[in-house]
Amino acid sequence: MTKILCSFVPKDSKEIPYHIGGKIYKGKSTIEALCSYYLSNEEDIKVILIKPETIDIKEEIELRKKLISLGVNEDKIITQEIPMKGFYENKYYDIDNTIIADFIFLTLNENTDDKAEEVILDVSRGINFLVLTAVDAFRRFIVAQKARYYNKANKLDKLEYFYVYLTPKKPNFEEGEISLEKASAPFFFDFFTKKGLPFNFEAEKLDYFKEFNFTKNIISHVNSCITAIKRGFALAYLTFIPWSEIKDLISLSHEKLSLKRLKELVKEFSYENENQKKVKFKMNYPLGNLWIYVHLLNTFYEIYKDYENQITYEENRKWVPLSTLKNFNEKVIKKLFEENSASIILSREINDFEQNLKKGEIKKTGRSPNYERNFNAHAGLICEFIDQNPQNFSISYRFNEILDETKKDKIENYIKYFLEHKK
Repeated sequence: MTKILCSFVPKDSKEIPYHIGGKIYKGKSTIEALCSYYLSNEEDIKVILIKPETIDIKEEIELRKKLISLGVNEDKIITQEIPMKGFYENKYYDIDNTIIADFIFLTLNENTDDKAEEVILDVSRGINFLVLTAVDAFRRFIVAQKARYYNKANKLDKLEYFYVYLTPKKPNFEEGEISLEKASAPFFFDFFTKKGLPFNFEAEKLDYFKEFNFTKNIISHVNSCITAIKRGFALAYLTFIPWSEIKDLISLSHEKLSLKRLKELVKEFSYENENQKKVKFKMNYPLGNLWIYVHLLNTFYEIYKDYENQITYEENRKWVPLSTLKNFNEKVIKKLFEENSASIILSREINDFEQNLKKGEIKKTGRSPNYERNFNAHAGLICEFIDQNPQNFSISYRFNEILDETKKDKIENYIKYFLEHKK
């Protein structure tokens, strides 16, 4: 398993002794001491160096050479330059802080794989606004990883996060002591309230709006999945939500919401002269926030894939065994997402269908025709929408059938509305 160490490239550092774990290591930066410490313990490490664009490339080169000399595998040193904000050497750098945070977030997001057991952010050095920006990005990254591994308890419980701090052991920082503090951020399984694009381009940049318009569908589908889980709409989750479209959206996200594309956008929207560098777009909300939902959408997709081969397809029917709905209710709604009220309601409805089908009978209803109320009150399993198969103990929505002759609305139009509007 791998420890991922993320640190800023320092500027004009002097060599001092660093104390960590009862040992002393000399170096010009905290990251050097950390690498020495972990390598002495025969740990597998990957190093991410964040280099502000205002720092000379020589600092990065010197640090890389030092880390390699300590024994860090050259292939496991990743360097990412990030844009800056403020005055540096008589030049003003103007950029939305959120873009800087997204550079850090995406660097972590794209360089953390299933082998990682710890991700460690070094906040011991760096100007204040950069440290705060990094912490902001790191917290979103932690939540995104929780969404990514939400259905993988063995991975979710083992992956840990830490901040690195440095305190003086002697006056004027002649010696420093390194300490690690566990980092955390709460995961909220709730609806995404942002509806627009993450990027705020100039109004005339129509092609850019078109390129990223797909993000609205990500948000819509995540919210529909959340509705299905929170309301116990197991049949709608497995047979109505458009999983092939979701699979394509996830792939598109890795292409269009990537660090590579963000760097291209910064370059395309940059204006620079000898006195100023300005990036002429802003963020409506962080890409880190959106990636939390991309990861969550992928988790939802993986859950669906676990049940896909239990669904039988016929023309305008997607038959799901009651036993599959029971399993989904127990393992996903009740155990994984802990939506106990929804689980109880769904269990009741499944049992009602089961009792009727065991008798070879079709379940009927005498409810009022308030479809919206009944759909929500009965876990989406209302007889007006359902076809029943007593031989196979399976049920399906009556896809492509018109429910209301006066309105000409198909059953799937009602289901779509209930998923999208009942938050």
